Amino acid sequence: MQGRPADIELFDALYALMSAQGRGAALFGDAREAARRFFKCSLVLGSFPVLYFEFPLLGEPCLDLLSIYEHVPTKACFALGDGYGYQAVLDWFSGLDAAQRAAMGVELDLSQGVTEQAGIYFQQRGGLTLLGEFLQVIGQESRTNDYLRIQERMPRGWLPSYAGLFPAREGTPLRLGGYLSRPSCMRCSQDPAFLRSRFDRMGFADYTSLMLERCALLMGLVPYVDYQLDIGLDGLLGDTFGLSLSFGRCALHEVDECFSVGYGAKVMELLQGWGLADERWKLIPSMPFARGITYEDQDGRKRRLVMSVRLNYAKVKFVAGVAQAAKFYLAATAKEL
Repeated sequence: MQGRPADIELFDALYALMSAQGRGAALFGDAREAARRFFKCSLVLGSFPVLYFEFPLLGEPCLDLLSIYEHVPTKACFALGDGYGYQAVLDWFSGLDAAQRAAMGVELDLSQGVTEQAGIYFQQRGGLTLLGEFLQVIGQESRTNDYLRIQERMPRGWLPSYAGLFPAREGTPLRLGGYLSRPSCMRCSQDPAFLRSRFDRMGFADYTSLMLERCALLMGLVPYVDYQLDIGLDGLLGDTFGLSLSFGRCALHEVDECFSVGYGAKVMELLQGWGLADERWKLIPSMPFARGITYEDQDGRKRRLVMSVRLNYAKVKFVAGVAQAAKFYLAATAKEL
């Protein structure tokens, strides 16, 4: 191939390969044009994001998208416009030291008809030491103490690792999320009462016995789990708890086995048995892939990039203790070798 494919061409190829054989219509609905527009508006020049395709496993097919960047050029800018108003965040993020292991992301709730008010994420593994700077640059400095107060109440093994803001959602929730340590996850999976004590400690009160039992069952099935909580404008935790079940370490050659006899099958069958998913989950194993592209750069040198789609998470959100329809996440990207 003469010349590197344009980023939008790579996005189109990723979308087309995932959507082939009727999968797009069954899982994403009619989301292609809105997804293309989001990609172009959230694209950072000189970088290709990891795109998280989020779709429900029950109900009307639809799609939400999240673009995550770990590395961007110094003085980076969005390819089109100001990235939904987040150029100032990108200015700040592009000046961070790589050793701080940070990532930023832009998210759009396409499934809710949102086209202009995107959400913003900031991730810093190992502890949010830059949280105050992030909240200041997004104009939410007044909520820093609310986040820090709840962060201090989080139990051992529940260290927060990311924050986010969703202006288009009711109440403008401030997201607090992180990754459960393996010992904490296993202890919760073995004893729903222990999970209840973790909720009580952090100040989350909107759970039921059934929710605790279901969370414990799910926690015991997968290798890794992360969680999401929302902080309201009143500074208190809201009534929503998200439990994400990781498939991120499932290699391409392991996908079929995972979804036929492994933990993927067990998770999906459990969700379907609870009425939180239907049989569309059976389309997921045919979607991951890795495909190389060789091209010549402007100096005539052979270069190679890889397009890939990998499994990411299955997610169950509980609202006031009631489980909502499950969702699944695929991670898609294109990287130079």
